Amino acid sequence: MNKWTVIGSGPSGHLLDMPDVRGRKVIAVNMAALHIPAEWIDYYLMREMWTHERIWSLYGSGVKMVSLRAVPREIKDLFDKQGWPAWARDIQFLKAVPLSDKGWERGTYSSFRDPIGPQAVQLAVNKGASHVALWGMEGGFVEADGSIKDAQVASAEYQREILQAVVTACPDVTFEMHGKLLYSLEGVNVDTIPAAPPRKESKDGLSRTAR
Repeated sequence: MNKWTVIGSGPSGHLLDMPDVRGRKVIAVNMAALHIPAEWIDYYLMREMWTHERIWSLYGSGVKMVSLRAVPREIKDLFDKQGWPAWARDIQFLKAVPLSDKGWERGTYSSFRDPIGPQAVQLAVNKGASHVALWGMEGGFVEADGSIKDAQVASAEYQREILQAVVTACPDVTFEMHGKLLYSLEGVNVDTIPAAPPRKESKDGLSRTAR
């Protein structure tokens, strides 16, 4: 089985331990790369972190850089002036197209919007995944008072639309959803895993899931 894990920056994305990614290909999405060990990551799907120092440590660890958009004009001007970093020369740009009325087709990537986690799932499937675990892909989070901001509702709906199209198009792929989702996906190939217990600090200073 070709197992992949997609890690977004949602709440459950902070709850992984090494056993959750062992033996799997891992795609880190945008800000999620700030708290995930570089050695866990195989692909990094980036959005706006063009000048962040974290990029260098990822690239130096052999992580493959991927983006859905061209280098922004202001960053291109900066690189033209200071010199293009090696990782920027090696970045792979995925051609995005609008989701058609016929749904999603393997080999394509949906048009860029926020969030970009769904395109990371498409990348995993296009690389041959038969099982995709989604962490930190809740679509947002619930406020302390139990409310959900309108922007997060819109974000969750967009995420649901794209992911549902992928789920429908890939009945041969199992999608394992982690966390407290702000949306739901339909399909016999979808497994929903309840939110994990809170993490605690171990004696070695590393975060561990509470047992």
